[in-house]
Amino acid sequence: MSNKFIPRLHVKKQEIISDNEISMDRNVAHYLRTVMRFDLPKPVFLFNDTSGEFSAKISELGKNGVIFKFGYCIRKVKPTTELTLLFAPISKERSRFMIEKATELGVSHFRPVMTDHTNATKLTVPKSLSHAKQAVEQCERLDIPTFDQPERILRVLKNWSSKVPLLYCAESGEGADLTEALEGLKGSAIAVLVGPEGGFSFEEDEFLMLKDFVVPVSLGPRIMRAETAAIAVLSVVQAVVGDWDLRLNDAEEREDGGSFVDNSGEEDDDYGTITV
Repeated sequence: MSNKFIPRLHVKKQEIISDNEISMDRNVAHYLRTVMRFDLPKPVFLFNDTSGEFSAKISELGKNGVIFKFGYCIRKVKPTTELTLLFAPISKERSRFMIEKATELGVSHFRPVMTDHTNATKLTVPKSLSHAKQAVEQCERLDIPTFDQPERILRVLKNWSSKVPLLYCAESGEGADLTEALEGLKGSAIAVLVGPEGGFSFEEDEFLMLKDFVVPVSLGPRIMRAETAAIAVLSVVQAVVGDWDLRLNDAEEREDGGSFVDNSGEEDDDYGTITV
């Protein structure tokens, strides 16, 4: 089943208005009417990390909101690896790029950290979450990453769980080989730390090196920007111990043996109910 031309929208529990209908606000209505130029009864996919993903149809579409009628489950929720990204805020556009790409690469938890050399002192969590949500809808994830308020890095690490290895991207290049550092971590929670544009201070670097859970890793002979380093490390993590051995199913059968959206483009009219 191709999802290329069918929009995906995240569903919140409080948006349900009956057993098989859901309402969403005027922003979603504007997106469907103005951006996607949708009308009745166009198909969409509705999803969350509790119930999975469902086919649906637009039953009402106006200026102030939209109502969908649920169809069948097309994808169930599967366990995912807990992957955390710690990063020092950088410029607005580069932070947005990092958040979008890290979301596509499976980051489940963002933890912005303030360091001695952090230049960008302002990071708006709701806006950052919005960027992550847009990336989730595009890349066909089911879960929305969580996003912490910025906090001083030393305070974050003082309360860190020693069970979660923290891959520290060492600018000096003196860290361990990344693939070797990942050995034995398949299925384990993993965190990645990338520094600010000016790098970590001597005191911060010394503090990091004293922690048993910190694993300095080398990113090779070149100095990378923060967003490049994050994407590079997360890509290797997913390739070596992550979920890149899995595939997004192109077609899943319904429990009744039918399909969800016919390949010819005509939607299935037999709609059922769900609980989200």
